Amino acid sequence: MSILNVSGLTKYYGAEFIFGDITFQEQAPGSNHVYHLLVVETERRDALREHLRAAGVQTGVHYPVPIHLQRAYEDLGHKPGDFPNAERLAARMLSLPMFPELRPEQLAYVADQIRRFFDGAAR
Repeated sequence: MSILNVSGLTKYYGAEFIFGDITFQEQAPGSNHVYHLLVVETERRDALREHLRAAGVQTGVHYPVPIHLQRAYEDLGHKPGDFPNAERLAARMLSLPMFPELRPEQLAYVADQIRRFFDGAAR
């Protein structure tokens, strides 16, 4: 099998994850995403991340603290609840494996592990 490009990767992941409590970032009509990260959202982020780690799949949690709650910006006086969407996303976002050398069988493995998690095999 050939190596998938980033566009193919996101289409593959998207087609594989039409189930469970997982969503992808939306792409605005007429735009192209550069996908330096492949981020999904789920209410069960931490449990899914642990399941994937145990299965040998590395993930990332980027920007776990919303900007308005970081110490560098505390002089602005924001508190939890001021930006609920940012706080919700910070708790739900998980970066999945995405790199040029990712092989189709590796993608299938990641998809299978996520499917197992949401099907209840990981509970």
